[in-house]
Amino acid sequence: MDHDQLRRLMRDLGDAVLAYQQGHGFLGIENLPDEIEELGDASYAHHARAIRDALSRKADRTVLSELILVLAKLEQQYG
Repeated sequence: MDHDQLRRLMRDLGDAVLAYQQGHGFLGIENLPDEIEELGDASYAHHARAIRDALSRKADRTVLSELILVLAKLEQQYG
């Protein structure tokens, strides 16, 4: 994943968290797990699977938690 794709992913993750916090739910984030998997790390793949599973179960708190974990990890790694 190049730098621009990484920045876009981080922005999309932040936007998804903000939208949920504003009461808009998680509509339109179905592709985020695929993008997270593109990072190529096993831990990111684990988060992507957890997000997919939580979305299918409509477990919003789990989705939110996983999105925040991925975003925090990316910010820590790539600043």
